[in-house]
Amino acid sequence: MSRWLLVVLALASCGDKDTDTDTDTDTDTDVDTDTDVDTDTDVDTDVATFGVMYGDYFIANTIELVGLSGYTSVTGDLFIDGAVTDISPLWALTTVGGRFYIQNNAALTSLDGLENLSSVGGSFAITDNYALTDIAGLSSFATVGENLYIYDNLVLCQSDVDSFAQSVSVGGQVTNIEPNEPGC
Repeated sequence: MSRWLLVVLALASCGDKDTDTDTDTDTDTDVDTDTDVDTDTDVDTDVATFGVMYGDYFIANTIELVGLSGYTSVTGDLFIDGAVTDISPLWALTTVGGRFYIQNNAALTSLDGLENLSSVGGSFAITDNYALTDIAGLSSFATVGENLYIYDNLVLCQSDVDSFAQSVSVGGQVTNIEPNEPGC
């Protein structure tokens, strides 16, 4: 039965002749929708930023986090709590107006993607991320408006936490910055 269906489909396509003549002489296949002057001939690598996200955001997984990709600011609180494994969608984020908590993400190993984050208006907490080994992604971070909390990240080197805490201007208190991994 399926052999007959293939024969019928093959015959049907043989009878369809394309009689159109293509008069388009444009050979450019690069689709470029940005408004800047682009003089290169290779693939356009411009990356869009979208500005400000208003309100509070509670992110429970990486799929939800992708919704914030490209935004430079969150005006309210940002809680990343649950099953986030990759924080890189936040590559454009520079400020969080309220509190910013990264907590309870058992498989999160680094904060790569937060290299542009410079300030949090409220408290900033990095807690209970049991696989977190690296906070180097916070290389531009400078200011916490309220309190700084970094604790119970079982494989995060305590000396890295201490160095980070000393490099940041904190408007409130630096509290609970241990226990992280003391033996590294």
